[in-house]
Amino acid sequence: MKKLIKIVLLMSLTLIVSGCLKQNKPIARTVDYSLPIVREFQSLGDMGEIAFEWEPIYEQRIKGYKLYRYEPKIAKYVAIATINSKYKSHYVDYGLQSGVKYSYKITCFTDKFESKPSIPINATTFLLERLPYVRTVLNLPNMIKLIWRPHPDTHVIGYVIERKSAKSKNKWVVVMEKVGRLHAEFLDYDVKAGHKYYYRIKAKVNNNILSRPSKPVLGTTKARPRSIRGVKASTNFADRVELIWHNAQRDVLFYKVYREKTSFLDQQRMIAKIRTLNYIDRDLKKGEGANYFVTAVDKTGLESEMQSKPIFGSVLGLPPAPVILEEQCHIDGNGAVIVWRKSDDIRIKSYKVIRMSEGRNIAMQEFINIKENFYKDRDVERGVRYSYEVIAVDKSGEFSEVSKKINLRIAIGS
Repeated sequence: MKKLIKIVLLMSLTLIVSGCLKQNKPIARTVDYSLPIVREFQSLGDMGEIAFEWEPIYEQRIKGYKLYRYEPKIAKYVAIATINSKYKSHYVDYGLQSGVKYSYKITCFTDKFESKPSIPINATTFLLERLPYVRTVLNLPNMIKLIWRPHPDTHVIGYVIERKSAKSKNKWVVVMEKVGRLHAEFLDYDVKAGHKYYYRIKAKVNNNILSRPSKPVLGTTKARPRSIRGVKASTNFADRVELIWHNAQRDVLFYKVYREKTSFLDQQRMIAKIRTLNYIDRDLKKGEGANYFVTAVDKTGLESEMQSKPIFGSVLGLPPAPVILEEQCHIDGNGAVIVWRKSDDIRIKSYKVIRMSEGRNIAMQEFINIKENFYKDRDVERGVRYSYEVIAVDKSGEFSEVSKKINLRIAIGS
């Protein structure tokens, strides 16, 4: 029994659907020039819709009316509505674009025939007024702020915001759709520092009804601070690198110092945030060098570009080993005379001489704080072989490498 009921219901549904399909299928009618033509065909436009009115025809054979709209793409009139009652005399065509001119015709029809169309009438949908007030807030960091006065028409449901670059001939691109008539602000973060952009806004009622775009307004992002000039790094200090620079910009809040050591494994990194125009880097070893960059950061957080080329600075290495002048070293009647080349290194404060004796008892002795580039050793014994080495001492007390060794011996019979 249940199965029979299901079959009956399915057959009934099939009949209903087929009946609907038959009703929706357009009926082809032959034009009968003897049928009356619809008169007093008039229109009234609104935003996105057009209303029509005509003089109804009450003849017995008339069944209703057909409305046609001209379609420019195919260059002909297309039926858009069938009014199945001769007593009706009004119709509204919805979903139209605003500010567009349309052309319409109307006919009446019987069961098998259709009348000659009426004289075409033109109707134009209302154009939604464009926004009267739009402006940008200039010189903001990494953004452009756009503000406008809400559209006075309460049918408006939102806005379409378009942008194009001021430097190119790009087409207008939609960057945002704001929902809500009272929403009247937009922050554009997808911009570059120091660039100019044009904006315009369309008020929106629905997807078909948009106002004309507002007059374009120019927006400018705040430019980055200028690159720092005159950066210099020292190479003549034994324990540090001193950086100095100059900058005439007024709104700089602080400076960043970046360093990249010459070591293959060291990467560039920020080492300081300071407000002065100089910095001392004490984090380098003897003889170590590094590349430096200095940038400026303004009060809005924008940072300048780095210098196109790094600035090299370095810490002095150990003083060079003294060079003993063997041809000038000798034995005289009073002892041994050791002579070395005077260093051009301005860091050298003094010298130290190390003596090793190889007589009965091997002993080492140091002679320090020698200001000249020679030393006379009077405390020697005949027949003993002595070896001498010289070390330079800089102002910070750092020792140089040891010089080559020189051997001297005072003969017993001398």
